[in-house]
Amino acid sequence: MRAWSDAQLREVAELVRAEQVRRAVLSADPEALCEAAFADAFTHRGIAGQPYLAGGILVCPGSIRRRSATSHDCVFAHVDDHWCWEHPDVLLDEVRKLPDKGKEHQRSVTLIPVADGQKVDVIAGRMTQGAHRATSVTSYQVDGDRLKLVQARTPRSAHGRGR
Repeated sequence: MRAWSDAQLREVAELVRAEQVRRAVLSADPEALCEAAFADAFTHRGIAGQPYLAGGILVCPGSIRRRSATSHDCVFAHVDDHWCWEHPDVLLDEVRKLPDKGKEHQRSVTLIPVADGQKVDVIAGRMTQGAHRATSVTSYQVDGDRLKLVQARTPRSAHGRGR
C-alpha cells in the first residue's frame, strides 16, 4: 500500500465506505428504527435528544417547538456538511406535526447509513422575531459502532439568548 498513489488510496477508502453503507442498509429495518426513535428519542416536552447509532445507521431526531408565531426552539443534526434531511445518503426522513396547547410542534427522524470518521454536529437554537441563533453545538465523530463526543460548546452570541 505504500507504493499506491493518493488517488488509489482514496479509491480504496471510498470502496470500503460504500461496502460499510451497503451492509448497514441491508441489515436495517428503517421503519422499526424510525418508530423506536419517535417513541424514545424525545423528551417529555418533545425536544429532540442526541443522535445515536443503530447497526451502522445514524438515527437523527429533530424538533421544532413553537413558542409563538414568530419564535421557536429547535434541535437538528448536521452530517458531513449537510442538514441531516438533505444528506445524499438519507435512508428515511419522517416528519410528524403535533398540536400542543394551540401551537403546532414538529418532530422528525432521519436515518443515514454512516461509516467511520463521519462528523455529526447537533445544533440547538432559537428563532426570535425571524432571527436564528445557535444556543449550543455538540460535535461527534463516528468511531466504529459508537458516536464519540468531540466537543460541546455554547456560541458566544447565545449567552442566555436564543438562536
